[in-house]
Amino acid sequence: MATGAAPVEQCLTGTPWAIRLGQAAAKRPALEMYEAETLVDVVVRSSVAPQMLRGARRGVSRGRPCAIAWGRLPADSTLPVVLFTGGRWAGRKQRAEVIAIGGFCWLAVAYGRFTTVGVEHVPMSATRLAVTAAGVLAAAHAAPAVTSIGPLRRRLFPGLAGVGEPGHVALTFDDGPDPRSTPAFLAALREYEVKATFFLLGRMLKAAPDLGRELAESGHEIAVHGWEHRCMLLRGPAATYDDLARAMESIVQVTGTAPRRYRPPTVC
Repeated sequence: MATGAAPVEQCLTGTPWAIRLGQAAAKRPALEMYEAETLVDVVVRSSVAPQMLRGARRGVSRGRPCAIAWGRLPADSTLPVVLFTGGRWAGRKQRAEVIAIGGFCWLAVAYGRFTTVGVEHVPMSATRLAVTAAGVLAAAHAAPAVTSIGPLRRRLFPGLAGVGEPGHVALTFDDGPDPRSTPAFLAALREYEVKATFFLLGRMLKAAPDLGRELAESGHEIAVHGWEHRCMLLRGPAATYDDLARAMESIVQVTGTAPRRYRPPTVC
């Protein structure tokens, strides 16, 4: 029997069943199924081939007949299709809503007078996998560029929008090093003994390497802004990687500093 269990689901409110998550031997996660406060099953997380359907019960919830079924999730963690059969018409089938529990079990509840339950594993198709992977990659590629959109940055990443501790100010400069303006910034920062963060463009550093070295030697933080000032949303992952890698390599070679921060260009 699992130990240290605690209630984790409220979806069974009003039914005679309850579930708890706990630990079995060797601290393996385990799900306990109760009926009228009596333990009826313990499902332990296991690496062996899962037994899809562990059990099913009929009962009454607030005067309505109902049924429950539970089991282990398949290896790919996709939720199974659960069909309850019976009711007033023997051939009636009802597809139940299935929820995942603890990352290794599933649970399904349906209302009606059912006599049997069927469980089917529908693996994720190669097409669905490809679409899912493409969506994840697109989101990962777009995420840094999204921070360049002011309203989204302030709402989702307040720290990147300058919202921080009261009484603290962080000075940052983009698009340099520019011989027309950076020397003036350096002089003013030196006069007031203030340090800042400079987000450098690789092509600008190539044109003014001595100015880039002076920034680092003056104790300012060196960060990456890209090689070209182009919006990531309009570029593919490969082009974006090449741009950032080229900028990083140039900054390390010229300044001897490995940047820890990156700011995407804000113009799309």
